[in-house]
Amino acid sequence: MRNMATFKKYETGHAHGVVIDVGGYLAAGHLCRQVEKIVSTLDTSAIEANYSGLGQNGLHPKLMLSVIFYGYMEGIRSGRKLSQACAENLPFIYLSKAYRPKKSCINDFRKQYYPHFSSLFVQVLKKCGEAGLVDASLSIVDGSKIEANSSKRRTKTKEQFEKWQRHLLEDIAALEKEALDEQAKKKIACKNSLHEKISQAIEVLDNGASIEKLNLTDADEIYIMKGKRATSIPITMPRQLAAKDTKSLLIATSLLRAMTKPSLCRPFKAYKKTPHRK
Repeated sequence: MRNMATFKKYETGHAHGVVIDVGGYLAAGHLCRQVEKIVSTLDTSAIEANYSGLGQNGLHPKLMLSVIFYGYMEGIRSGRKLSQACAENLPFIYLSKAYRPKKSCINDFRKQYYPHFSSLFVQVLKKCGEAGLVDASLSIVDGSKIEANSSKRRTKTKEQFEKWQRHLLEDIAALEKEALDEQAKKKIACKNSLHEKISQAIEVLDNGASIEKLNLTDADEIYIMKGKRATSIPITMPRQLAAKDTKSLLIATSLLRAMTKPSLCRPFKAYKKTPHRK
């Protein structure tokens, strides 16, 4: 007679809860454990001093920092996604001690105590070096061009800015001749503010002998010309990134003025398509 199959107990529904030891599912050398160990040694007294003894007990700053820093290392920065991870992702549940902080709690903590993050990052870097997680004997600087948050239409020469100013003055004079209602006053104030910004840009162009063009929105942008007609391509910004192989930390970023790197502004090479051979 064939034996009947037997299974371990299996029940479904909310009435049958599952109690697990989250730490038991994580390896002893798991990254989240290392992050928790390093953050537990940080000096967070400047943050803790802002907490009050009134009201409900708050989540400890080191718990919040562990979640945020580990999220940064995993590429999760959104407060909503961090909150979701604290409810679904084992390493985040372990770091948050199953408290499930809401996105508003994470965002408010980050917004209120962000000025302290710089000194905390320095402490983390030192601790990582002491623990042998990173090798600080060699740093590599690499330049990367990243699209800037500015419009190429606002990149102009001194003559173009002066022409723009003349048009603005004509518009302001025409508005002042009309009945000055509330809307007209706002338009005049806006145009006067723009006129002042253009004056500042012209002053920068006068003082910088090597600067031919300037962007009114972002003075740190660079312009790169392309094609026979020398039309400008989308504006980019050179950034310097410091890192080293797999055990690397981004320790510094810096922006360079466009004209300190004239080689970045040279025209792109035009490549001809090679016809397919039959």
